[in-house]
Amino acid sequence: PLTALAFLVPWAAVRTWLRARAYRLACHALRLYLQRREKASVLVYAGQIECGAAAGLVQRILEVPAGRELVLVIDTFGGDTYAGVQVAHALSAHPGKVTIRVPDACASSGTVIATAGDRILMGPHATLSYTDTIGYTEPTEIRSAMRLVAEREGKSIETIRSMSTLARVAKAIADARIARGQHGPAARALAQRLTFAEVDHWTPLFPEEAREVGLPVEVDVDRIWYLLVYLSSWAR
Repeated sequence: PLTALAFLVPWAAVRTWLRARAYRLACHALRLYLQRREKASVLVYAGQIECGAAAGLVQRILEVPAGRELVLVIDTFGGDTYAGVQVAHALSAHPGKVTIRVPDACASSGTVIATAGDRILMGPHATLSYTDTIGYTEPTEIRSAMRLVAEREGKSIETIRSMSTLARVAKAIADARIARGQHGPAARALAQRLTFAEVDHWTPLFPEEAREVGLPVEVDVDRIWYLLVYLSSWAR
C-alpha cells in the first residue's frame, strides 16, 4: 500500500507547495512587523512586471487609507511597459507619502514605478536603470498608422515605434514626478534623461548616479528589507 501511495501522491509538488507556504507565512509576518515599526502600509512586489500582477498591485495601493504613508518594496528587472506605467499612475495619485524601497535591483519599467515615490531608499549597492523600452509590440491598427508616418517622414517603422513608446513613458514619468511635487521643467528634464539616454538599456544606476540623474534617492543599509524581498520571491 505504501509503495502504491508513493506513486499516486506527487511528493515533489507537495514539497514545493509546503515550502512556498512556509515562506509566504514568514513574509507576511515580517511585513506586519515592518508596518508596525514604520507606521505605514508596506507592499512588496518581487518578480517580472506583468499586467495581471500589476493590476493586483494597483488594487492593493487603492486599499491604503488616504493620508497613510505607503511603502512599496520592489525587486524586478522590468517587464510590461504599460503595466509599469499603470502602477506609477496609481502611486502618484495616492493621497499620502509614498516611499519606494529598492534593496537590490529595480530596472526598466520598475524604475518607471520608482519615479512615483516621494523618495527612493536604495541599498548601498542597489541599482535602478534607464527607462527606454525594448521588445515592444503594438496592436495592428497602431502599427498601420506608424507605417504611414514612417513612409511620410522617411524613417523606419522601428524608429517611429520606439519614439512613440518612449514619449509615452517619458510623459508618465514627468506626470508622476509633478504629482509628487517636483517642479514641472525639472520633472520633464528628468524624464528625458531617463528615457532618451544614449546608453545601453541595462546600464545600472547606483545610488550616487541615480541622484546625479535627478532622482530623489537616499541610501539605507537596513538589510531587513532585503530579507523581505527574499522571502517574497520564495513565496511565489
